[in-house]
Amino acid sequence: MPEYALLILSAFLFSTEFIFVKLFENKNGSSYTSALSFALGSSVIGLPILFICNGFTLGFSWYSLLMAGLLALVSVGANIIGIKAVSIGSVAVYTLFMMLGGMIVPFVVGAAFLHEKVKLWYIIATVLLTGALVLPVFDKAENKSSGKGKKIFWLFIVLCSVLFMLNGANSTIGNLHQNENITFKKVGTVDFLIWKYIFKIVYCGILFFTHRDKGKYKLLVRKSSLLAGAGFAAVHIAATLLQLYCAITVNASLMYPLVTGGTLIFTPILSRIIFKEKLTVFVIAEILISVVATVLFVF
Repeated sequence: MPEYALLILSAFLFSTEFIFVKLFENKNGSSYTSALSFALGSSVIGLPILFICNGFTLGFSWYSLLMAGLLALVSVGANIIGIKAVSIGSVAVYTLFMMLGGMIVPFVVGAAFLHEKVKLWYIIATVLLTGALVLPVFDKAENKSSGKGKKIFWLFIVLCSVLFMLNGANSTIGNLHQNENITFKKVGTVDFLIWKYIFKIVYCGILFFTHRDKGKYKLLVRKSSLLAGAGFAAVHIAATLLQLYCAITVNASLMYPLVTGGTLIFTPILSRIIFKEKLTVFVIAEILISVVATVLFVF
């Protein structure tokens, strides 16, 4: 099916998001001010791109407005909470919770509440992907290098659990808006993303004027941050559009695990090529398991 090819492309584009985020963090750090600057900057850059793609038009429906507002709130919230979680715990475990939430929550919602068909192969593939996501936690070399892998405080677990649900909600909200079985009046896919970006800018603006860095309102406006923000906005928009279009015809119980599997395959490969990161035995095993699981979802 052509939808599978589009989802694999979407997974590749989502993987490149990590590259742009890492490039931004290498230059600007990962403070609250830095995270807010990145979220606001990429949204401001992305909004006109979406307007151009939509022919400078914008549809309206109350249902789409509600879902876009929730989606933007979840996105900004995950960004802010994620900064705190990374500061007190392992990045590998943080990423594990995020990706598991983005995969498992929409899978369960689709199967339990939207009456989506779940094949035995999907269940086996999901178990394999879960195992692949857990592997980095056992990578002693990675944990030792990060200096954070030995002690995980209860606050870190609570924050990661919240992130698990937020990232799962992010995927689920998008799927609920696109689902053909929900008969509320909706706007088009691009219109929906435009509203999401508008809400993100509003939320980030509110956060900006309610937070001071050393007594001053501060944003990071640098060439490196603008380039990283522009790259992130471009690939995020493309990946999200592909995923939302596929959500119209592809079940959530299939789509999100498939995207997760593809992301697990592409991310370490891109990190190896661009940042020369070492592919450990655990990472290689993660890639191989993800390939097998992704193939299973095609059947």
